[in-house]
Amino acid sequence: MSKLRGFVLDRNKGFDGQPVVSVATLETSNRKTGDMIQVWILKENENPLEALKSGNDVTICGDCKHRDGSCYVNVGQAPSQVWKSYQRGIYPELFELSEQDKEGLKGRKVRFGAYGDPVLIHKERINALRSLTGGSFTGFTGYTHAWNNPKYHDYKDLFVASVDSKAEYFQAKGKLWKTFRVRKESDALEKYEFSCPASAEAGARKKCFDCMACSGVRKGRGTPSIIAHGTQVKVMKFENRI
Repeated sequence: MSKLRGFVLDRNKGFDGQPVVSVATLETSNRKTGDMIQVWILKENENPLEALKSGNDVTICGDCKHRDGSCYVNVGQAPSQVWKSYQRGIYPELFELSEQDKEGLKGRKVRFGAYGDPVLIHKERINALRSLTGGSFTGFTGYTHAWNNPKYHDYKDLFVASVDSKAEYFQAKGKLWKTFRVRKESDALEKYEFSCPASAEAGARKKCFDCMACSGVRKGRGTPSIIAHGTQVKVMKFENRI
């Protein structure tokens, strides 16, 4: 029997109504996150790299400002490989997992949204995976740029709002979201913020696996923040941000 590499967690419609698939992969070489299950939200019928080039990534990214080239995800690598593997049919459905497969998920931590916005995953599927991994309230991370859309406000108990300015921070807080801020290198941390412990500017002293601050269930902590670090960060358009 071949080793389980991942599975299809969910299917849904994207921000523009096009079909999306969410795939959970079980192994990662991501040094920043550490050993977490990675959940990818992908256009079902288009290679992620082609979608990025055509602008069709709006399906899974919505109005995220980092579609301008400042996204940290190298779409030609892991997202494209996961999509190609999905197209080859190597991933079983969630309901097809064997008891042995389910046993292997226990105690694992989950990163929802390794690529794509996790509000495109049905909550019942998110909670099904949480149940399989142990249901821990500190066992998952995820952030969304769709926090200002009332349709997704019921995800605030799961994910944090990804904001890009002080104004957005206060707007999201007013809507009772916990937050994570991406800032310019010249922007200082606010008094209510702390530098992401997994970031380069913080010396990468922790992995996401150890920190787990980017979860909608966190309590009694400040707001994590990171300097924009995408592959094309120099083209970021901050001119209209406060």
